[in-house]
Amino acid sequence: MSSRRAFLTGTAAAVSGSLMACTPTSEEGSSPEASARPARNHPLDSLTRENVTVSDIKVTLLSHEYPEEEQWYLDWIPERYRAWKSDSILVEVSTNQGIVGIGGATQYGGPPEVKKFIEETIKPLLVGQNVFDAPFLTCGVSRRGPLVGWGGVDSALWDVIGKVKGRPVYDLLATDHAPEPRVPAYASAGEMYDGDVWPDNLIEEALGFQEQGFTAWKFRPGTHWSVSGGSG
Repeated sequence: MSSRRAFLTGTAAAVSGSLMACTPTSEEGSSPEASARPARNHPLDSLTRENVTVSDIKVTLLSHEYPEEEQWYLDWIPERYRAWKSDSILVEVSTNQGIVGIGGATQYGGPPEVKKFIEETIKPLLVGQNVFDAPFLTCGVSRRGPLVGWGGVDSALWDVIGKVKGRPVYDLLATDHAPEPRVPAYASAGEMYDGDVWPDNLIEEALGFQEQGFTAWKFRPGTHWSVSGGSG
């Protein structure tokens, strides 16, 4: 097991190395496509509009229950909710050309509520619409609740556009440079801890991720004011 000092030093070096690896330092570090790619004002610029319209939208709710020994309380939520399952919302947009786009909506809007909103509100509005109008059809949502369903539909529409054009979506969305197709994975955690012994248990958790090969770690320090007894 590594020491705390070794962990902190190693993590800093890894983060620095990751930033350097993802940032070209010279023209030689850029791909030929990067210098040849013309700047665009919008991802759809220079793309020929095609007759691809929405014919159906399907929503599938996925849920996985954690074994009791792997369940935990979210210390940073006042009510100390028990995390006993993980939910996902799968959105599939079918088209008149037989192409199906896949997207995902956040579960924080409430899976059943999001599913109902997509099926009863979004679907009637979008059936028959051209997928190349995605930026205009799904824009303007800035809050949670069932409206987050638009995010899943938007992702699915862009997936369709990418399939029609034979290009990955990340490439379409890069308007002024060639995208980096590889994104370093990081461990997202920092929730399964006892606030009374913080930060020792966070350090232990981080060291465990380091042993698994992760070079970056996202954690949530502290708790909600009403839980910790503090005041804002």
